[in-house]
Formats: sequence, C-alpha cells, structure tokens
Amino acid sequence: MILSLFLSGCLADKSAGYEESETSIETGNARLKIIKPEMTLFPAGLDNLTYTAIFSSQNKPEVTKTFSPGGTSIPLEAGTWEINIKARSGAMIIGSAFVNKVKVVKDNTTHVETELLPAADGINGTVQWSVKFPGTVTAAKLKYNDAGKIVDSENDLLTAATADNDAERRIGNIDLAPGSWTFSVKLENISDNATAEKTMTVVVYSGLTTILDWKFEANDDNEDDDPDPNEKPDPNEKPDPNDDPDHNYEPVLLSADAAENNAYTFIRSLLSNGKRVFDIEAPDDLNGGHPGVRHIRMISDPNFPNSAKDVFAFDLHRNNQVTDGNATGDNRRQRVELKIDHTGTYNYQGNEGRSFIYRWKFKLPADLALSTNFTHIHQIKNERGDAGEPVISLTARIVSGSPRMQLIYNPPRYNWVDNNNFEESPIVYLRNVSGSLTPYLGEWVQAEEKVAYSSDPSKAAFSIKITRIRDGLELLNYTHSISNYTAAAAGADIVKFPFVTWRVTNEYGRPKWGMYRVVYSGGTADAPENPIAGLKDETILYADFEITRLEDIE
Repeated sequence: MILSLFLSGCLADKSAGYEESETSIETGNARLKIIKPEMTLFPAGLDNLTYTAIFSSQNKPEVTKTFSPGGTSIPLEAGTWEINIKARSGAMIIGSAFVNKVKVVKDNTTHVETELLPAADGINGTVQWSVKFPGTVTAAKLKYNDAGKIVDSENDLLTAATADNDAERRIGNIDLAPGSWTFSVKLENISDNATAEKTMTVVVYSGLTTILDWKFEANDDNEDDDPDPNEKPDPNEKPDPNDDPDHNYEPVLLSADAAENNAYTFIRSLLSNGKRVFDIEAPDDLNGGHPGVRHIRMISDPNFPNSAKDVFAFDLHRNNQVTDGNATGDNRRQRVELKIDHTGTYNYQGNEGRSFIYRWKFKLPADLALSTNFTHIHQIKNERGDAGEPVISLTARIVSGSPRMQLIYNPPRYNWVDNNNFEESPIVYLRNVSGSLTPYLGEWVQAEEKVAYSSDPSKAAFSIKITRIRDGLELLNYTHSISNYTAAAAGADIVKFPFVTWRVTNEYGRPKWGMYRVVYSGGTADAPENPIAGLKDETILYADFEITRLEDIE
C-alpha cells in the first residue's frame, strides 16, 4: 500500500543555488493528498476510511488534520516536519505511517510517499480460514508465520472443527498480531500418494477479521508430475472462471429480446459468476427525470441487413414538452448509457494490466441533429481520481460546418492533485476532419475495439475498427503507435502528455455506449442557460454488446 502526500509549499531547487531557511516563519500553502490504498489489501467492506495526520516541528505548534482520501489543504510554516498518519475505519485505527524530516519551503512542492502499515496498537486481528479438500486426504497441515518468522506454527486440519457437517471442509480462527502473515496448506495422499500445497500472504489488521478460503480438487496434485502425453483435451469443455481468477473468462454477450417488456431489468439480469455485468444511466432511472418513460427499449428492426433483428433503442428527448436531464446531475447535458457495472463483477472491469476486446453494432439516425459541442456515442471511461474526461471517446459533432465522427484521446492531467488542482492536458484528435459522419447515418455498422489498460506508455494499447455491415465498407481503422500519436498530438509534448489508457489514480475503468450530449451552452449544472438550437429527440440503435477478456499484460 502506498500513501502519497502532496505538500504545496516545498521542494528546494539546490541546483539553482536556493538555500532553504529552516528559521523562516513564512507560511507555505501545504496540500495533503492521500491515494486510497488498494482495497484488496484491506478487509472487505472498509469503504469509510478517514485519515488523521499530526505535523510536528521543533519550536512550532503541532498541527492536526483529519481528512478523507480526497485530500486536504493545510497551511504550514516553512521548516522541517515529522508526520504521523493514522488510518481509521470508524473509531478503529487499522493502519499507520510515519514520515521523518519533511522539508516545507514556501511556494514550492514536496511529494512524499510512504508505506501505510497495519496499526500495532496491542489489539490482535483475526484470521478466519476455511479449507475444502477431497475425502481421500490422509494428512493436512496449515502453517503460518509472520514476516520476521517470530511466529512459526502448524495446525493439523484433520482434527479441526468441521463446518455444516461437511466432512471435506475444515474451518478455524486464529488471533494474530497486526502485520503481514504467510499461510500455507499442504495435503498428502490427495490422489495416488500425491501432495498439493497452496500458499497465501495476507495483511492482518487490528481488531478486524481477514478471511482465507482454500479449495482443493482431486486433480490438484503435485506440479512435478508429468502429464499424460496421450491425453487429448475435450473440445467441448469450457473453462470455469472460478478455477483461475485471472484468466479463462468466457466472453459476455448482451443481445436484445423484444419479447421482454423491461429493458432495464433485462440488461441487469445478465450475470457472470453470479454477479451483474452491465448497468445503465438514464434520466428516469437515476434522477427521476421524465418519470414513467424508459429511455432504453428493446424493439425489432425490420431493416437490419439480411434479416430483422431485435435491438436496443437508446432515446433522449428534447422538445417543447420535456427535456431529459443528465442522469448524473448536470442538467446542461443529457445522458442515456449502458456501462459495465462497477459494483457487480470485478472480472470485466478495466484495471491496470488488463486487456479486452469490445464489439458492438450501432445505427445512427439518418437525420441526426448535432452541434459544435460533443455527442459521445462511446467512451472508455476510467473512474475515481483523475477521471474528468474519458480516456477515449467516439464523438459526433459539427466541425467546420460538416458532421464528423471524431476519435478523441484525453491524456492524464499533468501534476494532478485533485479535480480543482491540475494542469489541463491537451485534447488529441486521433481522427478528426478526415472522418466524415455521412457514411454512418442511417446505416448499421460493426465496431471492434481492443484496449490494454496500462499507465506505462510502452504497454498501453488501443485500436478500433468500424465497418458498414451492408457492404463491408471500412469507415474507421486506427491502431495506436508512437508515430500515429505524435502526428495526432500536433506538437503537444508527448513526454509530458503520453498515450496511456490508465491513470495511476483511477480505481476502475469501463466502456460506455449510448448518447451523452451538450444541450445548453451556458449557466450552471442546476440552472442551465442558452439552449442549443436545432437539437431534437434522438434514438440511436445498438445491438450485440460483446466483451472478451484477454490475457493480462505483464
């Protein structure tokens, strides 16, 4: 876990001959920022974390600040400070960190990184373990030790308590001091005198319970055994995502069924591993706008190429009777979108190191009304942290008087501290005036997009291809490369603003499809002004959303 602190008052430039004065009493404007630790390293459910930082400096008053993961601003006198940080879940301290000799200098910036460790306040944490194995096991041992090997213990699982009268499962609880612990389970005679062993390292937190769950199958035998060279794979056998949490995920396909009445329920009923894959954002579903009118419908399109097809109709309304508001609050904009559900299955969320292929079909209306402002019909949108603009968007708008299909990339904001403190990044049009919208209008098209999510410019990958289904005409074909990006960036500093598909402060990423457009050019989110002329009710048709997760990148 990395705790990042950004102090805006701070880093002295020695090369420029700057001499720091520790006796100065001038006040620096310090900004404290903490990046929320990876939840996988905390026990589940700790979503109410707060942090307290105590700043101490010789001959200066102590400064205490409580803040959320969003960060805080705090004035500090110039000088050298010590920082003690406590992470709390409610009233319980679960983590702490100490930073020594932080030098604060007026009108400069110091960046401090430190590891947030489990708090050792004398209260043990609990490890609740569960092991499931075949009944043929004749010996089973659970071993555990701490990082310093001060404790090195072993339990005989065959004498442990059973759960729910299941002879093949053993459970137990162990109280341990906060810290990093390694657990291993070793089974003997699991099959033909073979052995199997699995190891797990976990962090134990004061007063909290960490759950460990092992599952062994009869074929979990010794890895040194040679495979049968005559054995042939079953072509009909499909991988179980539970067997390998990182690979072998089945593609997910969402296709419309016009016989179903409620598209919202239908979309949310598609599950993977028992968890929801898709969710929606629609005016009537989230903010009560235009109640009683569903903004995603399922209909049959008799004009789909070759034969009629059930499809999704995404509707936005703008006429004299009703104007749909933005589902997420800013009424200068309208939104109806399908997205990956970030509260559902984790398997299909974008994250550092993950790769996906996204496929879908769509049809823009022949009389689509646009403005010089954006109408996004697809986004790769990472959330939390630096998440103001989509990483990638497929955007329809008027450019130089003509309708265009733009492929837009937004680099990370430079020197981002929070959404009010950053240097704006340039907008990079990967495809702009060369992408006429006319061949799309009134036509069904097929899109295929590949994204490798990475904050490393050498590993981030993106490509998209769009073809017209009626005749196979290629409308858009773009693959990221340094030369392509350099040309598109049009002189922007590509070292300062590199092409990356993951921003280090993000928590999850996902594709979005539908309509997101600007309908007022002025005013505020609650009081929009200057309605954009010429916009009207619109319906965009979509079909066959498919997600394939690929091998993770190293």
